[in-house]
Amino acid sequence: MKTRISAFTLVEITVVLLLSLLLIGIVMLGYRHFEQYRANQKNKSDELSEVLLMHTRLKNCFERAERIKGDIKENELVFIDTSIFVTCKILDSAIIFQQSNVSDTMHIALVNRQINQVENSQLINFLSFEPKNNVAQRRFLYQKQYSSKVLYNAKKFEHEY
Repeated sequence: MKTRISAFTLVEITVVLLLSLLLIGIVMLGYRHFEQYRANQKNKSDELSEVLLMHTRLKNCFERAERIKGDIKENELVFIDTSIFVTCKILDSAIIFQQSNVSDTMHIALVNRQINQVENSQLINFLSFEPKNNVAQRRFLYQKQYSSKVLYNAKKFEHEY
């Protein structure tokens, strides 16, 4: 008496292996694209975080400073207050903040920079720019309104810088 052993044929096993390899290949390709997308999104998020950090820092400096002096040709601003003295150097590819011998560089390329001075004074009253890659999708504007006392005394403080 012959007993028949039930098993898969070689063709059936080959077909299953080929379909499995095809499925694994599609999943690996999708995973690679997902990883590239995630890395791209992380870079955009990091850039946006740096732009927003720079915006917050400049906004605080403009709000807290009693006077903002600067050299428009050198793209340098000095925020002067009773408790702080912050220097901000605006370069083509970065913004460098310096306070108490501590330097902080933010690598953000800026375009369409505009710095305005108060008439007949070294006081800065306006700064605007756009990030080059414009991750934030906006133009940043900073304005300083000086009291008449500060404007009157502007000549007195000119040699302080």
